[in-house]
Amino acid sequence: MKICILSVSTTALNALASVIKQQAWVCGSLELCCFFAGNDSLTGKALTESLDTAKASDLVILDLMGVDDQVQRAIGEELQGFAGPVIVTNSDKASVRGLTRLGKFSLAGMSEMGAMKGKRPTAMEKPEEPMGTGGDLRKKKPSGMGKMGSEGANSWQDQMRKARRMMAMAEKAGTVLPVGPLRDMRNYFWAAKYWRYADEYNMYNLLCLLAREYGNVSEAPTYKPPREVEDATIFDPREAKSFKSYSAWVKNHEVDTSLPMTVVFYNSGRYPVDTHSAVG
Repeated sequence: MKICILSVSTTALNALASVIKQQAWVCGSLELCCFFAGNDSLTGKALTESLDTAKASDLVILDLMGVDDQVQRAIGEELQGFAGPVIVTNSDKASVRGLTRLGKFSLAGMSEMGAMKGKRPTAMEKPEEPMGTGGDLRKKKPSGMGKMGSEGANSWQDQMRKARRMMAMAEKAGTVLPVGPLRDMRNYFWAAKYWRYADEYNMYNLLCLLAREYGNVSEAPTYKPPREVEDATIFDPREAKSFKSYSAWVKNHEVDTSLPMTVVFYNSGRYPVDTHSAVG
């Protein structure tokens, strides 16, 4: 199974490289072609090579948030005719997000169902708003929006919350009843979470999922759900565990009230599962 990856995440790509070195079955079953898409690296011959490789692959993963507009449009146009699965983990271009499909699930299909029911498009479907999973809907302001306290900002934030709720419901449905399109939908959301919370554990399980479910690789180990960190949580960097409340954290830790307590605000959108050692 040949997988082509175009990504701006050095964290995810490095974690993948580590997994490949440690897991013998990967080299014997999967061919991974990775292209770094950050720092304007996908131009000229590099862009042509990456697109040729993608079109010759069995599955493509796209992580293009922040990549040059023209480059993203070129990728969207070139991969329109690609028949294999495309996992878009992040992009702020509708032409790229619309490529998302895995098995019997596709983002275009979800959009069509919404249109048939007369629903207004969600933030996930709109052309100028980024797509992600959970808290990874990075807040890019629509053009013409004023201060964050304005009516436009509140409306946009409401759309973000609705998009998150919709994705959470879709993932839950696919987990409770993992068959047919629902299973593929759950697999897509899991794949996006593996990538968002990139570390060796999540990259290992991503490869296991893709190999078993879409590559017919019987020797691939059974995959497990993504390991993630909530957007608002108390995170213990030494144990790599998160707690929903201070009271929950206290139950698991001895607190010396004679000592001052230091709190570090840590952005959950910056690969906390992999980089928490910098805090601990």
